[in-house]
Amino acid sequence: MTLSITNILNHSSTLGFAAHEAQLRQVLTPAVAVIEGDALADPLPGTSHLGGAPDLVPGTPWPQHEGVPMMFVAQLSLADASLCDPSGLLPREGHLCFFRCTQWEFSSDHEGGSEFEVCSVLHVPQGPCERTHPGQVAYEDDFFEGPAPRVFESRAVRFAPTFALPVSLDHFSATQPFQENYESIAEAVNGFVDARVSNAHRLLGYPREADFVGAFEEDDVELLQLASVDAWPMSWGDAGCLHFVIAREDLKASRFTRVKVFQALG
Repeated sequence: MTLSITNILNHSSTLGFAAHEAQLRQVLTPAVAVIEGDALADPLPGTSHLGGAPDLVPGTPWPQHEGVPMMFVAQLSLADASLCDPSGLLPREGHLCFFRCTQWEFSSDHEGGSEFEVCSVLHVPQGPCERTHPGQVAYEDDFFEGPAPRVFESRAVRFAPTFALPVSLDHFSATQPFQENYESIAEAVNGFVDARVSNAHRLLGYPREADFVGAFEEDDVELLQLASVDAWPMSWGDAGCLHFVIAREDLKASRFTRVKVFQALG
């Protein structure tokens, strides 16, 4: 069965939530599932992969935080991902490279952190680029010791259309009956969606964890959610998720200099 708003609403109705269809339609939003595949020894230039090394314009400096090179976590081809994005929010050309600071204690809601400086998202335009590797430095904290940044094994990814629901209705005008039934509705819808497409990693939509829901502003979009993968291993906090968040207007303008990152604790 093709995943669509219509069959999601039909499923919700069969469970007794037909009266809430209009409100559910308002909060249900398209997203793009990032589905992890096999290990890759040497990804083709400009193609999508998790981990490994990014393809950057020659001369691009490697992102750092307080003098320590950031970890590279994902490169996603926009030509491929945008095919699964009916909202049109994603740029159509080039690729996005995602970096997170090596210092685990920092995220964009950390009291001592600089909100937009603990991660970096680079929009690499279509054209000549080269596989880039960072210069590593000695680093040690409570969670990591060794050359920094850590380098993750490269994994292939593919994309598929999916849908997302917010954890909270704080930013929505919802009726009292919808609010009272929302937890059950969301559980039913998420179960229906997850049974048809993997949503562990995802572009767009809303965060699926409540750890930092108060830091998710009304005009924010979840640019990328990366889940912990024990078999990889790529782990965030206590097997939680990494969330890259961007203002909707910045995403529409392909402006990636003000992306925030949050690390859910699992």
